[in-house]
Amino acid sequence: MPISNTADADGWQARGFSLPSPRPVQIAAQGIKHTDKGFRVLLMNSAQLENFKAKKEFRHIPSFEGLKIRSYSHTGELPAGSWVAVVANSENIINSMVAKLKIVVDSK
Repeated sequence: MPISNTADADGWQARGFSLPSPRPVQIAAQGIKHTDKGFRVLLMNSAQLENFKAKKEFRHIPSFEGLKIRSYSHTGELPAGSWVAVVANSENIINSMVAKLKIVVDSK
């Protein structure tokens, strides 16, 4: 399954993936550098990413949300479609942060 990458100068990166059918998905993130104040993890469908980029109102999947975290892991079932996991440097505006993001999709 191809994963697409998107980055922004405002301090966030996104990884996109597609599901051909409903599947269990695990999203995990681990802070590596300059994450002592925490970071944010969001999961949204790919159509909502444009609203997120434009800083407009967007919808995300609340069960896959992490706020002010240094590490994160959640597994849940997602419907078929195109999805985007976003890691945002929302708390540390002075330094660029480094975080590791892992997306695991159950092949069923």
